[in-house]
This record gives sequence, structure tokens and C-alpha cells, in this order.
Amino acid sequence: MDARKSANCGVLVYSRYNAALNTWSAPKPVQAHGGDDRCADYNPSVCMAEDGTAYVAWLNAESAIASSMKIGEVADSLLVNVAKISKDDAVTVKTVSSQTPNSMPAVPRICIASDQPCVAWYTNEIGPDAKESQVIGLSGGHEICFARPIENAGFDGEWSITAKPMLDANGTKADGAITSFALGSLESAPACAWTLDPDFLQNADAGTGSLDNSHLFLATCEGNQAQVASKAANAQFAKKGSTDVLTFYQDGAIMSVQSANAQPDVVLSNDEATAVPSANYLVTGDLASHAMISYIVAGDGATDIHAQVLDGGAWSEEAEVVDQDKPITFYSPFRLSDSAGTSMPVLVYIWGQSPNVYRNASSCRLSALPPTRAAGVRTATLGTLVA
Repeated sequence: MDARKSANCGVLVYSRYNAALNTWSAPKPVQAHGGDDRCADYNPSVCMAEDGTAYVAWLNAESAIASSMKIGEVADSLLVNVAKISKDDAVTVKTVSSQTPNSMPAVPRICIASDQPCVAWYTNEIGPDAKESQVIGLSGGHEICFARPIENAGFDGEWSITAKPMLDANGTKADGAITSFALGSLESAPACAWTLDPDFLQNADAGTGSLDNSHLFLATCEGNQAQVASKAANAQFAKKGSTDVLTFYQDGAIMSVQSANAQPDVVLSNDEATAVPSANYLVTGDLASHAMISYIVAGDGATDIHAQVLDGGAWSEEAEVVDQDKPITFYSPFRLSDSAGTSMPVLVYIWGQSPNVYRNASSCRLSALPPTRAAGVRTATLGTLVA
């Protein structure tokens, strides 16, 4: 894999955590075609079934990408793949999308619903002279796509695929930036949520960050769509006790709904002593008991991760979790259980050149990952933030 050329150097790998030994396994590649195809992998999403089976959805280039290729040729090469990884590391890969001219799949997401994997992604309409903004979904038309196994067919059997145009606030085909995209469950059924902002590029150029024309939408696997909120950003699914909820940012607060027609509840508001500093938050945990909301705070070329924790019915004050002197290019929160069954919030983040895994905010080393070419991968728990 080291011999791959730069356009095809992304390789999907996975590692398992052993709570008894407090170690991570060596990363293993997920091979889309039975071996190293030397083709690029992008945008992985992972979920776990209760039996320990892992499911991963990602974009895989069917053929090698050359620097001389046009955008349309690259788009035609991309497929949405799904992998089933058993507890004993048996890997089965299935392609769930088809190649459609002038259409580029983007941001595949996967979840477990009714004990079966469900995959969603959206497409960006492009042409032979497509602009970069169209390729990355900041302009142009879009479709919402779902794929899941047909009832009783199992992972290896036939999958149903639904594709319908994404609609805007007026009920016509959407044209604008998809600024967030999430897949989860609502009312015991898989659902997809996204925010659409036709003015995103103009606002970015003007430096306003306005959400005046940003709308939140929700869709079922059958493709039925509804608008949930206006002036909203950052759709994310979460748990609140036994209830599935959709969270989003609106008017300086983090809100949640239990269905498309429900009145939103306030999760965390800037009316409280603990203000919400950014629409670019991430939520993990149970919003009825123990949860974490985290966000990046950047400035002067450095990046910090701040977080607030819900414990005992109250949110903690904002606290610095990760302090770095280099930009953090990616981070993701999740919960990890140790050998005693104690669940702790963990952050994975990528920065700089030194790929280490850390267990707490004081940088106590848990284990090391093999070096990568351009980035470090680290995790941190919240240390003193958690009682």
C-alpha cells in the first residue's frame, strides 16, 4: 500500500479495542475487491451491532484515479461500498450504489435499524465542465439515496435502493450547499437528516456565517421528506433515554426533536451560564443522563477542543479538553467501555505528524499506532470533566 500514488493513497483500515487488555489491535485494511485494489477510499462511516459485528460504509474508486482525469471521469469511478466485519474479522464487502453519468455520490452514512444495516448518501449533479463547488456539494442539484437489505434477505442477499430528489423549502428540487448530513433512527425507523443552504457560498465569501436561509430536512427510507426547522445547522442524531432524537443548532442553542412534526426541545442554550460557542458541535452519549457536547475553538494557527458534559441533570461549564499548537483537521467523539464495564467519553482527533493514541487529557499514553504519511491519530478522554 505504500507504493500507491497520491491520488489513490487513501486506504480504509480498522482497529478493535480490547477492554480486558486495554489495547488496540494493529490496523487491518478493508479490501473492496478481495485484495489491495490500489484504488482510493474516502469518507468512511461505521456502526456496531449488539453482537459485536461492525458495519462500514465508504466511497471506493472502482479504478485508479489519474491526475489527467476529468471531474466527470472521477465521479463515474466512485461507488458506495458496505463491509460487514465479524468479531473474528471475517470481512464481506458489498457495493450498494450504481454508476450514474454526471452524478457523484457523497458522504455515505450507516446505522443499525431493526437489526439490519441501513446506508444513506446523497449525490451531487455535475457535468463535464463542473465547478469545484458542485463536486463537493456546495452548489448544484442533489438526490437522497437509501440502501438496506430486503426483509429476510440478510447482508449477502438483495438490497433495496431508493433515490429521490432532495427538495428545498419551497418543495422544488434543491440547489445549494448540503452543510450537514446524518443518518440515524427516529420513531424506531431509519431516517436521514441534512441542512441545505443556497446562500452558503455567498455568506462564506462575505464572512458572515449567516444561517438565515439554512433549512433542516428529514427523510425516511422511502424517500418521504419534511422540513423540520429554519435558520438551523448541523443535523445529528442522538439518544435521550430510550428515545431517538434529532439534534440541531438554531439561534445560538442546541435543540432536539423526536419527529418531523414535533415541537423542538432545548438541549443546551446560550441563555444558560454555559454558552454554546459554535454551530459546529458534536454530541455523544445519552441526553437523558450522561452526554458530551464538544466543539473546536481555533485561532492563531492552533486548535483546541472544548467540551461540556451532562451529568446528574446539569451541564458542566465549558472546559478545554485538547490543547494543540497545530491545526486539528478532524475529530470525532464516542464512548468506550473498559474491562469493568465503565463507559467513558473519548475523542479521536487528527493533527500534525505524530500518530499516537491517548487515553486522557493529561496525555497518558494508551498505545501507539503505526506512522502515517501526513497526520497523527489521537484519542483523549475528558479527564476531570467526568465525575
